[in-house]
Amino acid sequence: MKLLLKETKVNPSSELLVSYDVSKGELYYYIEILFDGNIYSTEGNIANKVQNIKIHFLELDELQRKYDFKNIRVICEPIGGYELKLLKVAENKNYLKSYVSSEATNKGKIIESNDSEKSDIKDARLIMRIAQLDKTRSSIAATNLFHTESQGTQRKNKAN
Repeated sequence: MKLLLKETKVNPSSELLVSYDVSKGELYYYIEILFDGNIYSTEGNIANKVQNIKIHFLELDELQRKYDFKNIRVICEPIGGYELKLLKVAENKNYLKSYVSSEATNKGKIIESNDSEKSDIKDARLIMRIAQLDKTRSSIAATNLFHTESQGTQRKNKAN
């Protein structure tokens, strides 16, 4: 019997969505909350280190309680493995995890600001917009895809 992974829908009304633009040394985050008809947002950055991520997640837990969200969802791009610390700590906290494609983020930049330049905080906001449209992939499926592609590249490099 073959079991298929069913994608979970992104639900901004019951989930605290936190989007991240990931780099080797930094995580740029963006949070947007709809509460009592108003939209509240915050953004910032933290070091891409396990201890910093754990402290940041304690703040997310507090927001979850304050605004009565059922879950917290971490959203990022698959970016060469730099996101794995973030996702591992999220998994340990039983947070939901989703990926947004880098191509969607890049095209979104052009649509939003007619600009394809790299901007970490702008990318985090765009990742949020894409997630709010529910155009994400499960991090499990994307991680498997990433590892499959990486192994294929490694095999190709060994052959050369």
